[in-house]
Amino acid sequence: MRKISLYLAQSLALFIRPLPVAGEAPIPPGQPAVPPPPGGGPRPFQIAFVDFGMVAEVPEHLRAALREYVIGLGTRDAARVIRSYVAAGVLLPGADLRRLEEVHEELFERFWGVSIGNLRQVAMSQARYFFSQYRDLLYSAPFQIQVELLFVGRAMGLLAGMGTHLAPEFDPWAETLPFAESLAAEELGGGWRAAAAELVAQGRVLLGLPRRIEALAARALRGQLTVQITAAPDARRLQERLERSVRRLGWTVAATGSAVAGALLRAAAPADPLANVLLVAAGVLFVVALLTR
Repeated sequence: MRKISLYLAQSLALFIRPLPVAGEAPIPPGQPAVPPPPGGGPRPFQIAFVDFGMVAEVPEHLRAALREYVIGLGTRDAARVIRSYVAAGVLLPGADLRRLEEVHEELFERFWGVSIGNLRQVAMSQARYFFSQYRDLLYSAPFQIQVELLFVGRAMGLLAGMGTHLAPEFDPWAETLPFAESLAAEELGGGWRAAAAELVAQGRVLLGLPRRIEALAARALRGQLTVQITAAPDARRLQERLERSVRRLGWTVAATGSAVAGALLRAAAPADPLANVLLVAAGVLFVVALLTR
């Protein structure tokens, strides 16, 4: 293995630096290869961030949501993962939370314990199944991603790429579990300060409630109150199926009319080229009807 490996992507530079073990002298720079540690065994390494490139500050509410996400991921709690999406505000209005919970339960069942080196291969083998079972979620695309989360995802992608290259046998699930358990323990052991802060926050909300109700009533009296209604996920899916059926029916009717017109014209005037045009058009329309989604 080389002494130093450099990873550069979008102005972000990372170094992988070998560390000495107990009783070993510091490794001098400039060596083309890292010597094995005395007594055998694995050598520790350190990730050094040289240039952060583009950066963004993750706001507090997103930090809390990411904390909730890690706890849900480490404990295989699909419901908690979905709650973290809601807290982060990454779900569109009307998203089917129960359906999202189902797909995450399937993801945990099929990917848990897969090493990071085999993750891509397993994902490709499972892609057909997830597409057939959860096509409605893929079509609806109920996510909206903030720019801060894009930076977080970019950093995680770079670290995952390094992990795949340096230690393909690394099990991210086993390593996430103790970290998630420590976060959950901190959450439970927050003490009276966290409880007092929560009571203060709730008290502020209650104190401001009469003023908000008065403002809402004033807007209603002035005729400025608007109400936005979103269809339930089941009703939206039923509406989409009806729309697809109507589109398919329209293409089928057009194809049938073209076929009947072409057949009648050929019977009346076999030499007329318009009959062939109508029959070909009917075939094309029938194919479009079959492919309509």
